Amino acid sequence: MHSVLGYIVAWGAVIERGLCLHMGTGIPTSGDLDMHNGREQKIMEIRQLEMLITVVERKGYLHAGEHLHISHSAIHRQIRLLEEELRDKVFVREGRTVHLTEAGKLLFDLASKITREVTAVKQQVKDQQRLFNGNLRIGTGTTALVFFSHRF
Repeated sequence: MHSVLGYIVAWGAVIERGLCLHMGTGIPTSGDLDMHNGREQKIMEIRQLEMLITVVERKGYLHAGEHLHISHSAIHRQIRLLEEELRDKVFVREGRTVHLTEAGKLLFDLASKITREVTAVKQQVKDQQRLFNGNLRIGTGTTALVFFSHRF
């Protein structure tokens, strides 16, 4: 669990510094490799964290797959990749239901924070684009025009 905590704290630091924007913007994905302690390792994707959150919220892979419109086996494979990367189990499976392990609870809490931050960054960028793009047209009568022209 110590390795899970260290890895997640590193992700949290990335988010808190505002460095993580979103997939497709040069941020490494699980297909990319990173050097850590002299060995190569995969880097988790935000999409994997979103899948984990959905599995927890929907209480299983099948309902998560229906919600995300992908197969439950694809979700299971991504969760398994997360577990391999973290070297710890995220879920305990009991039949068709899943329960978070201690490492899974930690990952879920931080994944929720990360996905909220990523959503906020996307929204801020979108808001900024709207602020600087487009035209502003103001219609006014002569009296108001005289009043405002002295202020600018």
